[in-house]
Amino acid sequence: MDKKAGPQIEQGHYVLTRDVKNPKPDRRSKEWNKLEMWPKGTQVYVRYTNINSQIEFIESRWPTLQSIDSYSEAYDVIAAALEPAKETYKRLLHRIGVHNTWWVLKRLVVMGKVTLADIEQAVNEEDASDNQPMATSDPEV
Repeated sequence: MDKKAGPQIEQGHYVLTRDVKNPKPDRRSKEWNKLEMWPKGTQVYVRYTNINSQIEFIESRWPTLQSIDSYSEAYDVIAAALEPAKETYKRLLHRIGVHNTWWVLKRLVVMGKVTLADIEQAVNEEDASDNQPMATSDPEV
């Protein structure tokens, strides 16, 4: 008998709260959806399609191609270990499907939201700090 769809999870970003063992790993592949274990802290995105929901690994080069759908056994074990994650700029870009951040920067300049001088200043400040990340209130930014 075919497996029924897994638990209904609200669309959004999540993080694994514990290590999760893949019920059907494929040791021949290094794709995230075929790993033996998904480590605690792995960031995923739950997306709805016309047919089901999918869990995508947001670090994947092709997140929708290496997703785990709600009819998979792996969906259930991952779903049981998920906790909602706060949205960051990286998660926002993933959610809206932007993989080329230069395009976003270009649009902000064209819209007048950011100037070329702003970009130059940001780069100079980064260089002046010996390439250390600038301090933010959110370490996940």
